[in-house]
Amino acid sequence: LPVNLPDANFLAVGEFSTFLKKSPQDDLLVPMDSGNLPPGNLLFIDGNEKSGWYIAHQQGDQIALYHSAKLEQGKWTAVRKESIAAGFWSGGNAFWIWRTKTGLAYAVSQGSIYFLDYSTGQWLERKAPNKNRLISIDPNPNNTLGILTSPGGGFGGVFANSYLSKDDGQTWKEIKSPFKVNVSTPHQTKDGTVFVVGGVFGKPELHSSNDEGTTWKRVSEFQLSNSLVLLPTGGLLSISNGAYGLFSIQHSA
Repeated sequence: LPVNLPDANFLAVGEFSTFLKKSPQDDLLVPMDSGNLPPGNLLFIDGNEKSGWYIAHQQGDQIALYHSAKLEQGKWTAVRKESIAAGFWSGGNAFWIWRTKTGLAYAVSQGSIYFLDYSTGQWLERKAPNKNRLISIDPNPNNTLGILTSPGGGFGGVFANSYLSKDDGQTWKEIKSPFKVNVSTPHQTKDGTVFVVGGVFGKPELHSSNDEGTTWKRVSEFQLSNSLVLLPTGGLLSISNGAYGLFSIQHSA
């Protein structure tokens, strides 16, 4: 996380309670005093000196969002808690968290999306269309939100639907994919181009649309196991899933 603090311009968190900072004078990240945070994996950090700091913390199948007024030697208090334990009928559950223009947001597989406004400290809860479950969710560089939902049942994305929201989930527009099976969220660039990946029963490909799904064109081949990431500065990344412990990152302008 890039920051503008007296003693740090970059923060990082990770596995085994890793809590690091980098100052303008340092070449490397150095450990920070994490205060009273309990042991666990740290998934996310964000905040500022005025509103305080937020950390997403995972311990087993429990995730908590902690807040502290100060960053180093913080007195952390849990403000939200979520379970990602697998359900008998629903199967596995996932958790996503990201920064927004006014604060942060997170979502859970059950279909709820929560938004926090730092300036007011208020939370808003939004639902996926038709109160369906979330398969995946991706915030886009143009501040739209892409999601893939499922009513439950079916294999993979056979019954899945993809949507875009331009107002933090208040309203949704369904994106009609060119593929029979939906396996990716819609990714929208700043110029409005929408990308989707598909081809479960054919050749895996990346397609794009300049009219939000009315018409599509093939862009290139694309591995279904790879993640597509849109860069705020333009261009795309294709990130492999790390099979056999090996990762690869490819860039396209």
